[in-house]
Formats: sequence, C-alpha cells, structure tokens
Amino acid sequence: MQTFFTSDTHFDDEFAISYFSRPFESVDEMNAVMVERWNRVVTDEDLIYHLGDFTTEDLSHFTKWVKQLNGTIRILPGNMDRLWLKDFVASEKVQVVAPLMTLEFSEIGTGRQPQMIVLCHYSMQVWELFHHGSWHLFGHTHGKLKGIGMSFDVGVDCTDFVPLSLESVLKFKIHRLTTSTCGGCWRYKPWIHWKEFGAHNLGLSVGIFQATRKCVPPPSGEVRSEILLRRADDVQLPIANQTGV
Repeated sequence: MQTFFTSDTHFDDEFAISYFSRPFESVDEMNAVMVERWNRVVTDEDLIYHLGDFTTEDLSHFTKWVKQLNGTIRILPGNMDRLWLKDFVASEKVQVVAPLMTLEFSEIGTGRQPQMIVLCHYSMQVWELFHHGSWHLFGHTHGKLKGIGMSFDVGVDCTDFVPLSLESVLKFKIHRLTTSTCGGCWRYKPWIHWKEFGAHNLGLSVGIFQATRKCVPPPSGEVRSEILLRRADDVQLPIANQTGV
C-alpha cells in the first residue's frame, strides 16, 4: 500500500477552468483527465489524503466521482465542500477526517524518529513540530502561494493533476542548512513549486535553490548557500557550497 496526497480537484466546477487557468476546453474534459491521472498512479490498495475542495457541488456529484476513483480516500474538508458535506455518510472507501491532522511515517524518518507531516487545506506559517523537522502539506491557493520552510502545495494545479505519492514528496524535499551560531532564521527564495520540477515525472529531480540567512544582530554580511536538489535516494544529499562574506 502506498500513501498519496492531493487537493483542490473542483470536480464539475465549470468556473475552475478560467479562474485557475486550467488547460481544458470543457469541464467534462477536466473531470476525465483528473480521473485518468488519479487512477494511473493510485490503486485500490492505496490510501489517498485529499486536502479539500473535492467538488463545489452537492452529494450526487461527489458520489459520482468518488465511485470512479481508486483507493481509500480520506478528505480534510475545504471551504468549498459545504454542499456535499451536508448529506455525506462515511463508508469504508471514503471518510471525512479532521481539517487539521498530523501523520507519522516511520519509513522515511531519521534515526528513531518518524517523519511528521501536518495536513490542512490552508497554508500555515507555523505548524506542529515546525522547528523539529516536520513538513506541512496544503492546498487552497492553487499554486499562487508558495510554501514557507518545509511546506508544500499539493493541489492539482501544482502537480499536473496527478496525486503525489509519499515517495514523490520525499524526492522533492528541501534540505535545510542547519549550521547556525546566532539562532537566526532561514528565509528561502524562491520557494520550490512542484510544476517547476515536473512533479508528475519523478525523473526530473535536479534544480538549484538559493537560501539567504539573516541573523539578529545582523552579521557583517550575508551567508548565501546553494543547495543542489537530488532524488531522495541519492546518497549525496544534502550537497551545499557555502561561502561567508
């Protein structure tokens, strides 16, 4: 069994095409592509977390599309899920869970500690165990808000309409530089966007990312670092060339 993440499908939402600049001629085409790409990677044995805004329509629309999708689906409700939620009844295949939840994944943890991943429809500036290496996955913004720190937008508009597996989230993980003598903070720019690296194609795994570290009190200059992103299974991670000014 694999674990997947996605968000903001907006099934049957005719306004999603123009409002979110989706590359479809019709809502029928959009629906069909999202079902095909979902089922291409997710099997009936898999578990998928949907981070909200499944459809803006009522329960009949929700049920129609759920029946066509593979996997056990757990939905963290978003702001556009009100109509179908009014009449929703949980089943073995589909459950609505808390709008904010923390998952543990021992298989990708470090040492004895599991990797913590915090899920929510909305992006947060801080989240549980933020300063202890936890990640945050969100939706809602359709790629218009870039994540802070170890946070990622997993909405379909950022992933070419393909759900992200836990493995693919790991492959795009950013490794922070932790050497600090002054307790300052990291401010990343620009933040990673799934589309820039072709999240649907795990073969695309290399990019350059710059970080600027500013400390209080300010040092005599800035420390700039370039982090080479590679696949999670690349033993050279992290690779950093650091120069102080």
